[in-house]
Amino acid sequence: MNTIVTDSPPVTAFELTDPSGVKEPEFEEVVVRVLNHLQPECMIFPFHPKVHHDDAVWMPDLAVVDKGFAYWFVVEVEITTHHLEKHVIPQVTAFCEGRYEENTAAILSAALNVKKERAETLLATIPRGVIVVSN
Repeated sequence: MNTIVTDSPPVTAFELTDPSGVKEPEFEEVVVRVLNHLQPECMIFPFHPKVHHDDAVWMPDLAVVDKGFAYWFVVEVEITTHHLEKHVIPQVTAFCEGRYEENTAAILSAALNVKKERAETLLATIPRGVIVVSN
């Protein structure tokens, strides 16, 4: 097993592992920790509304929302064993172009601790980006 050490404070050691041995929930926990470290100006939380697109229903994994509500992203956490053309690309397309169910504003409202009207405004007026994080 290889080890990578960074010199940015605090000194951190990362062990190189076989990506096919990682389960998605375990990897998602790592993604949340890393995103919190890289994006301290954002709130990162589980985000699982149903999104309808092309007769299919998809659910994202996380959301990253700027604390000032200037921007936000839907995040899909994927592991290397998921097929790019049959699984990942259709999900990303759905999260960009699909119809989010009515309860999406309520999910955002609860996670962000804001009134539903503010969450509805975020959903309706602030363009969302879509990010795929893969191991």
